[in-house]
Amino acid sequence: MALQRVVCPKCKTPVAVEVEQIFDVDRDPEAKGRILSGMFNIMQCPVCGFVGQVPVPVVYHDSSKELLLVYVPQELGLSQEEQEKAVGPLVQQVMRGLPAERRKAYLLRPQYFLSFRSLVERILEADGITKEMIEAQEKRLSLLQRLLDADDEARKQILENEKDLVDEAFWDLLAYTMEAAEARGDKVLLKRLERIQDLVMEHTPFGQQIKEHRKAVEETYAFIKTLPQNITPEQLVDRLLAWPQADEIHLRYLAQLFFPDLLTYPVFQALREREEHGSVEVREKARQVRETLVRILDKLEEGRKRFEKGFQEVFEKAVEVADNDAELAQAVQALLTFFAVDPAYTTNLLGKVLQKYKPKTPQYERAVKVVDAIEAQLIPPEVRLLQRLLSTDDPAIWKALLRKHAEVVTPVLLNRLAEEFTHMSEADQKRFQPLLDLVAREVMAKQIAEGKKVEPMPQAPAVEAAQAGSQQAPRILKPGEDPDKPQGPSQLILPE
Repeated sequence: MALQRVVCPKCKTPVAVEVEQIFDVDRDPEAKGRILSGMFNIMQCPVCGFVGQVPVPVVYHDSSKELLLVYVPQELGLSQEEQEKAVGPLVQQVMRGLPAERRKAYLLRPQYFLSFRSLVERILEADGITKEMIEAQEKRLSLLQRLLDADDEARKQILENEKDLVDEAFWDLLAYTMEAAEARGDKVLLKRLERIQDLVMEHTPFGQQIKEHRKAVEETYAFIKTLPQNITPEQLVDRLLAWPQADEIHLRYLAQLFFPDLLTYPVFQALREREEHGSVEVREKARQVRETLVRILDKLEEGRKRFEKGFQEVFEKAVEVADNDAELAQAVQALLTFFAVDPAYTTNLLGKVLQKYKPKTPQYERAVKVVDAIEAQLIPPEVRLLQRLLSTDDPAIWKALLRKHAEVVTPVLLNRLAEEFTHMSEADQKRFQPLLDLVAREVMAKQIAEGKKVEPMPQAPAVEAAQAGSQQAPRILKPGEDPDKPQGPSQLILPE
């Protein structure tokens, strides 16, 4: 992006604006989202408060779909020759960013568009998006722009008139625009967007739904915190039946938080017993809770299967294009959306999917390349190096890894290792004490060589002290199990 000085169309005040003209999906997968949102090159006049888009030529490139698209705003009044002169350097910059073997014929025939809408339609057409879907999104963009330009009283009236447009897609658009404003450091625009979000919550049916759901989540967490450290299925059922908020929405969040660990067969068996032997009131509530949970769990199971199928399909596509860096980068971005939904579950799923490939085959090597690309996005380099260091107790391998990844040998790595050290058994501490000493020496030597102030080596407290400070999460006891007897990992994990 380049800093340009533009004149406010309302009060004629000069304003400095960061302007982006090249949206190259090969280099930046998020560029597609920015251009489709329409919320780019936004100027905010510090004098009159005008918010609008700076009219400049833009180029969009996506080699995976062989798209090279050009939009020149008509308000610039450029002739065909002037347009080509303005756009030429941008197109050349895109071409120079591609290796020679990937420069195909489509790059010689950029598609020009007379309106921004037609540009967006072409991008979405390549993704199989219908015209009706495009028109609906344009209405949401228009609504957001009108809300930005209005004061609070006018915003309330606009939201009342356009409440049918305020849906999950509009909420996502609003959230995305807020993230973009925060990333640009545009505090004025961010404050306006936050105010719009508050008004949406207060003055639209969709906003009221969000408030209700947030309240339900808070009440569900509050219920979970009341559970004792160890709890039997019968005790959990009694707590559920005594919980005033045990309705469909609260039980759905409870099931989502602990699916599938909490609602096991012994819990449903205990509910059945309350249906058969409890008081009239208890029997009815037990029946309602059980039937609601069964219905919720069936839907969660269906969703889990769709999630797994979708992840596997995207992973297989990523394996097919693993030798093409640009296409692999896009595929990895698609896979990361699954991790954003449920990191722990998707990590386990990734391991299962990888096991389906036969080792020492070209397909397996490509699959490993995909996994490495995912880890590079998800796991900090210090953590990846630490995992490799702790996978062996050979000092020669330790030294080789530290030399190979010298740029990661920092106080951050040392602190992570010291923290890991505190949770090791006494035997493992003896095994990895030389590693801790080695990393400490390497970090200190590097700091001295770079002329930096040497940070003291972190002291690892005793394992017993670390374990004493940890708090065990509640778990469901098995029949006849002693609650005071130390057990393995808890079945019921409190979310952070």
